[in-house]
Amino acid sequence: MPRRPDIDAAVEHLCRYAGMLTGGVLSLTRSTADEIEKRCRRAAGRSKKELADSLYFQGWLKGLLDAARRPLPTLTNTDGDSLLPSTTRLPIADGDGIKIERRMDALAGWERDEDDVRHWKWKQQPADATGTVLGSARLTTDALVIETN
Repeated sequence: MPRRPDIDAAVEHLCRYAGMLTGGVLSLTRSTADEIEKRCRRAAGRSKKELADSLYFQGWLKGLLDAARRPLPTLTNTDGDSLLPSTTRLPIADGDGIKIERRMDALAGWERDEDDVRHWKWKQQPADATGTVLGSARLTTDALVIETN
């Protein structure tokens, strides 16, 4: 993540006035960082704890409101199409579970999850442990449930 002078400046001033800064990162706009800096300068006579509590809350709230006003990201799949998660439930007959397990294990591109005996992933590159997952399937006692985008 590239360094942002506006965030660095706000953190520097918070540390200087509050004496300590703990946990978390809040993405601040330049105007929010400037506002926090102005408040630090105006609050010279307040206790460090009172100042820190006020600045952290106001900075968090302002950052949250700024983020809420930004447009939501557009989520797409690897083909550039909009995400449209789909779930298909295929009922199975009693006693067919083992037969379906064997067929799923034999399907090209599908590999069984290590931590779940009746769950498979459909991968773009099956040998790649971190590769793109195109879908998943799980076998329950009464259905094969397939989830894709």
